[in-house]
Amino acid sequence: MLSELLSMIVIPIYLGFIGIELLYLRFAKQKYYRLNDSLSSISTGVIQQIIGIFIHLMVLGSYWWIYENASIQHLFNVPVIPETALWFVIAFFVFDFLYYWFHRFSHGINVIWASHVVHHSSEEYNLSTALRQGTFQGLFSWPFYLVMAFAGFSVEMFLVASAFDLLWQYFLHTRAVGRLGILELFMNTPSHHRVHHGKNPQYIDRNHGGALIIWDKLFGTFEPEGEEVVYGITKPLNSWNPLWANIESFYDLAHDAWHAKSWKDKFKVWFMPPGWRPVNLPPYKSVKVDPQNIIKYDTEVPLGMNVYAFVQFVLALVFAVFVLLKSKEWDLIDIIGPVFLVVLSITTIGGLSDMRRWAFIMEIAKNVTIGILFIVSLQNTSPLWATASGALLYVGITTVWLLPFLKHAEKAKVTYAK
Repeated sequence: MLSELLSMIVIPIYLGFIGIELLYLRFAKQKYYRLNDSLSSISTGVIQQIIGIFIHLMVLGSYWWIYENASIQHLFNVPVIPETALWFVIAFFVFDFLYYWFHRFSHGINVIWASHVVHHSSEEYNLSTALRQGTFQGLFSWPFYLVMAFAGFSVEMFLVASAFDLLWQYFLHTRAVGRLGILELFMNTPSHHRVHHGKNPQYIDRNHGGALIIWDKLFGTFEPEGEEVVYGITKPLNSWNPLWANIESFYDLAHDAWHAKSWKDKFKVWFMPPGWRPVNLPPYKSVKVDPQNIIKYDTEVPLGMNVYAFVQFVLALVFAVFVLLKSKEWDLIDIIGPVFLVVLSITTIGGLSDMRRWAFIMEIAKNVTIGILFIVSLQNTSPLWATASGALLYVGITTVWLLPFLKHAEKAKVTYAK
């Protein structure tokens, strides 16, 4: 199936073009990447994909059921939509139209914004930012796409349309590409999407299109790129922890709902536009956006600590890809353990980049757990002395590597100005 082929090639495409962009920027003597930011962005994408194993089952399962049992073809004897090239193109336009409306609602309703804000939380803008996706966003976009199931577009047509649409969106996240001539008229382009990621007042909640910009021009949400874009969100995340990136906004909403005095406000806070607070709580502080003096969150981390985080990230990424590839073969209950290990690994890497003491403790505990799992998984194929020696060596090396940096914990948070 075309959708399965696309799902197999997207990961190497994504990582490969990040490498190409890095080389280009190096030759152009431009610095739009930071290691901690890029690892955080890719890590949120890993968590989104790995937990998405369970979410995708629900989304695709419900889509398939509606298509098979409640589409207009079954309810009203309408002719079946054929899987021809023309109808795949139509499916692409329909998907992009529905994406526009989900995306627009996600910027206008607090609870949906909480699932989407992850994507906007980076203060850099490069191809790694495209991978910075909210884990829970699929739970909110899902009802919009069920329209395609009711209309009679098959699961394959939906998957192919979404794959091409999202693949195009990946390449929008770059500052290395200027304006694209005639494409600017109807396609979403890097220039248009840079606007969408800006927290400059005139750029907020503009250019919601996926692959096409025609919907923004049609429905009045288009804004051309003018003033230099300042990236990020008006309430900065100030953390490299990908798990916290997914939780913080939900935590803030729960906090406001808990402290709201009226039951009406306890309910409203979830469905009002971002920035709204109950009347008894102080408004959020406004942040002045100055393109000439951009302040970004950063951490001064020893080189050895950065090297450790990068090595562990590569190991976690390889394991995550393995789990994703094997997830179709394993029983659902068997996936829970590996998924938890991936999320734990990725989260502690973010905590280490923030130089948090809890992250050092969790990282050592994680490495001990990996050592034990190594012994248990190979107990029937290798001598105990060999597996135990390998486990002790891994735990010993990682612990000795980490401990000297523990004294720097909780002292690394700084900001810097361009």
